[in-house]
Amino acid sequence: MSGRGAAPKELPTVEFILKRGKRYENPLFTVWKLDKKKTPFRSFVICSRKVDKRATQRNLLKRRIREILRKDFAKAYRTSDIAVRIKPTGGNKKSAEFKKALIHVFNLP
Repeated sequence: MSGRGAAPKELPTVEFILKRGKRYENPLFTVWKLDKKKTPFRSFVICSRKVDKRATQRNLLKRRIREILRKDFAKAYRTSDIAVRIKPTGGNKKSAEFKKALIHVFNLP
């Protein structure tokens, strides 16, 4: 024994969230939500080359969605992991459209 103690419990991976999380469909994206007991809110955004071939545009979409999730959903889902996969139809949408669609998916006021 090295005296280090027990290894820390690992947090769920993205693959685990996609397998076990509750799935919500939308024309712009697919959302998976996995409720946990203690660990803090985390969000993941997946954007493939089918959405846009330019990496800068894909990164912009991911930043927009991450910011919406951080501002509006982190407080409501304090112990959840949320993964969002942007569909090709969501490639040219604005932040307001994403926010409206996410609020509709989660039934928030």
